[in-house]
Amino acid sequence: MPRTRGSWIDMWTTVSCAILLAALVGCTRGSEPKPAPPDLATLAVDPLACTTLTLKREIKLQQEVISEPSVMEGWVIMALRYREGGGEREYDPKLSPGYTNVSVFIEVKQSEQVPLVVYRDFSVVEIWRLDGRTHTKLCCLWTINRNEASLRLMLEDFGRTLLAERNVPLNDEQVAQLKAFHHHLLARFLEMLRNPPRAA
Repeated sequence: MPRTRGSWIDMWTTVSCAILLAALVGCTRGSEPKPAPPDLATLAVDPLACTTLTLKREIKLQQEVISEPSVMEGWVIMALRYREGGGEREYDPKLSPGYTNVSVFIEVKQSEQVPLVVYRDFSVVEIWRLDGRTHTKLCCLWTINRNEASLRLMLEDFGRTLLAERNVPLNDEQVAQLKAFHHHLLARFLEMLRNPPRAA
């Protein structure tokens, strides 16, 4: 049956309303506020999260010898670095949700009488989480040696500007577990040096 003039008007009104509604919804979505970056003061964090890390076998350790005037004469720092990412200036979905970087530092002295003397050693563990919505990077940073451990949270933008930071208190049991993890890292890094990944 052919449509009457009234039915055409009704249909046109319905279509117009639908288009208007879609436009209004689009405007509303477009004006949604940008999500706020995490508040470090209230952010919950697991102080032992680093102890469950699994280092990727295919990543080769980077080695560096650091000799600075501040180091005692004849002593050098051997740095072993494991890096999954870092240095990005914009959000990269391929790195989502984040990556881990670990460095082990060993201060040593070599002489004719004693081949190698270790004065101290410590590890720095970084767990980075990237957020493309707020364009920020959150880092949990552990510094651990044989005697103590600390945990600091840092929030940066992709220009590497520090936006906020917070020290996380650790109890004696957590410090003990982190010290044991540092010992494990030393052994793991030495094993990775002895058996580097084969070239692809």
